[in-house]
Amino acid sequence: MALNLHSKKLIFILGGLLLSCSSDDSDDSGSSNTIANYESASDVITSLTGDVKSSYDAAPETYTFTRDNASTVSYTGQTFRQVLIEDLKTYIETLEQGTYQGSSDDALASLNSYVSYSYDNSSVASGAINGSSSFSVTAKDTSETSIAIAEGTTYAVIQDPGSNLLGKFAGNDNEELPRDSFLGWTTLEFNGQDLSSLDIDSSGDGKVEPEDLLGAWLRIIADQAVDGQAFTVANGDQPAQSVTAAYLTESGLDLRQLVQKFIHGAVSFSQATDDYLSVTRGDEKGILADNSGPAKADVVYTAREHHWDEAFGYFGAARDFLSYTDDQTKNKLSIDTDNSGSIALLSEKNFGISVNAAKRDSGSTTGLDLSSTIMNSFVKGRHLIAEKPEGYETAVTALATMIRIDWEKVLAATVIHYINDTISEMDQYGSSEYLFTDHAKFWSEMKGFALGLQFSPEKILSDEQFTQLHTLFGDAPVLGSAGSDALATYKTSLLEARALLQSAYAFDASDVENW
Repeated sequence: MALNLHSKKLIFILGGLLLSCSSDDSDDSGSSNTIANYESASDVITSLTGDVKSSYDAAPETYTFTRDNASTVSYTGQTFRQVLIEDLKTYIETLEQGTYQGSSDDALASLNSYVSYSYDNSSVASGAINGSSSFSVTAKDTSETSIAIAEGTTYAVIQDPGSNLLGKFAGNDNEELPRDSFLGWTTLEFNGQDLSSLDIDSSGDGKVEPEDLLGAWLRIIADQAVDGQAFTVANGDQPAQSVTAAYLTESGLDLRQLVQKFIHGAVSFSQATDDYLSVTRGDEKGILADNSGPAKADVVYTAREHHWDEAFGYFGAARDFLSYTDDQTKNKLSIDTDNSGSIALLSEKNFGISVNAAKRDSGSTTGLDLSSTIMNSFVKGRHLIAEKPEGYETAVTALATMIRIDWEKVLAATVIHYINDTISEMDQYGSSEYLFTDHAKFWSEMKGFALGLQFSPEKILSDEQFTQLHTLFGDAPVLGSAGSDALATYKTSLLEARALLQSAYAFDASDVENW
């Protein structure tokens, strides 16, 4: 393995297990620390004995836990945010250049109604949502037949009053970023906007933060939806291609994909790994929270159980995820576990990164199984937290470490997948097979997921490696109109970026080629 953990260390010791957990200060110290971190955690699990091993082995196959005949599982807010992320992407896809009926500010308000969701949002902007609006997420059963959503049709039936995305962006909830500052996007001024002065969260600190980049992207979509015009893109000697979507730019950005993939990193990945599975946030957050009794008067779960559940909710898996084949998950099919004739968003649908994990497993030639590994760690860790055999904390800490690193590997493997797709599309330029829309899509998914790697508390990529990766990517794809030499040079850069990721995450060369 060539994994890397660098930083000023906070050493956390539980029951004899030594784990190095990142703080904010980076020293770019190389790869050995994360190797030791993951291998130490794995060794703890394989060396379990006594009551802890018995409890670990007795964990259920599904993420189902009860006490006094009542479920102790609760992550409604995380499922709600998964729905918002999917629905924002779906809404963006409806916007065409120059067709929105309203002002640019109205169009932006409609987009922000997903990011800053409010149950009682009173905006009259076309497309804006509130609690009474119908959500767009749908479900298909394993026969690929559309099936009803068990909760109903409106946002309020999922959660009342609901949760928002903006408050959970990296650097907002925990007030600091794992790498001190936001990295990976060097173009600070574009579309008439200066990222350093946007201050989307009204903090007044003058720093470029993740939500500022999101806000700039949404403003471009809004402006193009109101005032944009369809444009054409050259394809060598082939006919030019017409582009009408408001989320596509002439520079080759697919803002729909950048927005969605970036949120998966800046909210879901950040919240799960740097908050709810953390051992550096004191006893109010993460897995050091109280586990002696109900977290508050009206619930049956403990704070520690709830934090673990919330991390699981951000992973996005159905509670019987281990019953799914990779093909079922990657094709977004759902198992009607309770035979109710409907799919429950809170328990029977796969969202977000859980789907990407299955996709990378499906594309592996070496039997890689990140999806099952992560799910097993979640289920067994939650069972140990519920049962509390003496000394269980050591095993839970080890499982949290493994989840954090395996989740990051899913992101990195997905970046490699889209590097490959981008190169493939570049190679098609000038032929009837080339599609500008696919070129923009693949590059933007690559970039969006890669930006999320900076939110890892493990920092498998050093700051230097992370900066190098994004220098190789740039802030926009190189299009065919730049000429064959520019395409060849950029292809070399993408292959160098792929090699960097392969080495840092210790991926097998055959998987890297096949993803």
